[in-house]
Amino acid sequence: MKSTLKYALILALGATLALPAVAQDNFPDTPDGHWASEALSNLKREGVLVGYPDGLYRGPRPMSRYEVAVALNALWMKMKGAMDGMDAQMKALQEKIDGSMASPDDLKALRDQLAALQSQVDGMKGWGDAVKTLQEGAARFEKDLAALGVDVDGMKKDLADLTKRVEALEKRKPAVDIHGDANLLVLGGYGTDGSFGMTNTGRLTGVGRGSYAGQSVGANRDLSILHEAAFRFTGTNDEGPQWQATLVAGNMLTGGAFGTQSSQNLGAGFSDTGSGDVYFQDFKVMFDTSLAGLPFNATIGRQGYMINKYLYKRTDYTEAFDNERWDSGEWTMDGALLKFSFGKTQLHAWAGRNSDRNSTNGTDLNPMMSGVMVDQSMGVRLNIPVGDMGSLDLAYLWLDSNTVLAAPARNRTAVYGADLNLKFSNFTVGVGYNKSDQMYNTDTQIDSDNAAWFAKANYDGGNWGLYAGYERVEENYVAPGSWGRFGIWHNPNDVEGVMAGLWLNVSPQFKLSAKGKFYTGVSNATEDNNYNSIIAQADFQLNSNWSVMASYEDVVFDLPVVADPKQRWFTLGLGYNLSNNSMLKIRWQHSDLDNMNNFGFGIPGGQNRYRGGLISTQLSIRF
Repeated sequence: MKSTLKYALILALGATLALPAVAQDNFPDTPDGHWASEALSNLKREGVLVGYPDGLYRGPRPMSRYEVAVALNALWMKMKGAMDGMDAQMKALQEKIDGSMASPDDLKALRDQLAALQSQVDGMKGWGDAVKTLQEGAARFEKDLAALGVDVDGMKKDLADLTKRVEALEKRKPAVDIHGDANLLVLGGYGTDGSFGMTNTGRLTGVGRGSYAGQSVGANRDLSILHEAAFRFTGTNDEGPQWQATLVAGNMLTGGAFGTQSSQNLGAGFSDTGSGDVYFQDFKVMFDTSLAGLPFNATIGRQGYMINKYLYKRTDYTEAFDNERWDSGEWTMDGALLKFSFGKTQLHAWAGRNSDRNSTNGTDLNPMMSGVMVDQSMGVRLNIPVGDMGSLDLAYLWLDSNTVLAAPARNRTAVYGADLNLKFSNFTVGVGYNKSDQMYNTDTQIDSDNAAWFAKANYDGGNWGLYAGYERVEENYVAPGSWGRFGIWHNPNDVEGVMAGLWLNVSPQFKLSAKGKFYTGVSNATEDNNYNSIIAQADFQLNSNWSVMASYEDVVFDLPVVADPKQRWFTLGLGYNLSNNSMLKIRWQHSDLDNMNNFGFGIPGGQNRYRGGLISTQLSIRF
């Protein structure tokens, strides 16, 4: 009896999911507002339940097996008829559209009808559980259905076919998948005591505009409002070439707000944000093919690529703006990337153009800098596994420029190196060696004092960890990498020294971390210079929605004879998860930089001291 009632209840639930709910007189003995009233009304209207000869339903009375069998048969016929009818209508309409010589208005009407039917068929995607229930019911009540004269074998066959058709519907997907993100960023900069402030990316704050140009002002006069939306279109075909395109619209790039995606804009403010801009961040086609029997994957079009921080990685100069597309570290090119596999060994080869991929307002999207702008690039990369412990990465890049630097003349750089990373239980170790030869066409001009190498070890203890290492970047090493900074001095060369860091999870909600660099100069001209940097940070998750962070950065340049330049920043951040797809972030950074004229950072119109700050608010929504 319990199993009969179970099937009756599941049957009613399946019917309410599968059939439209339309107002209808119910059984006289079923009171309005009863929890099963709507389901019974639908079942009665569709002829699945007919009640007793006196018109009553008698809900409290247990159903007999024959009554369940009758209902199962009626529901099966109803669902099968609906599916067949929908398919027939869609096929008929599609044939009319494909062969029609009608006017555009007639064709539009036909397409509207087809779209309406398609919507109804898509609504059938939720039938899966109901069909499964019918199959279970047909098997359990097989004898009862047969006693009623039902073709049980035919019913089973039709239900199996219906299951396949529902599964096909559930797998249906649009030809193009559209996702993306929308961001609103408000930046308010201020200066203190008549000076400008400066962020740790080298951007001025508190810069007056209009009649206040050249003056230190508050956040109400140094206010920038930036917005950007990115739409990622992805093909969903299961066979053949795959494709992806990301269309970006907004004013993040125009007018010097963030400048290009790779420019530090040292000594510039956030003013003159511009009205708007449109560009494709990527637009590529991916497919598998072979050459001389050797299979490989090819990606053609606008795309991003990264190797490691010393050779090929874009620096993030937009700490006030968190975004995966901007913070990916990938350089962009219009070209081709080929990926070959030899077991676990991977070989990548690429070539393309890196400059003159302009937005609608003429901003170059991604100029790479290694002494000069890189206009064309080509490279090969080989990744060789070392057992199950790690891998050896080998790479060689040719970076070509249309600009010629003088003394000596240079228009090309060859950057190459090796990177070995291994893991032993909780320990990881890494070593790397890289060089950059600067050339004029095929003649090498600078090939000495041009190396960068490092050695580093890391230990992960679960709730705590630490690392230590040594790094040397010689004075003539140049590459499109992102290997670190001392305050506003990004990608420093002519330096060497030790680095160390540690982190501690005080609790699942509270984390502390600190890191430091203690370097000296390498060349004869800088060997007495010392560069020390310490950064400490605390992160706290208040609850599932709120988080807070605080950090302090202190950089001191210990130079002979002159007063030591000092750079200090205090940063406080607050995050709030509005939903799974939206986030609000508020960030305040206060700066105090002193004796800046004693190091030669080359800041336009530079002052000796910079005190001020930047308040930023970012709203991000993913869709």
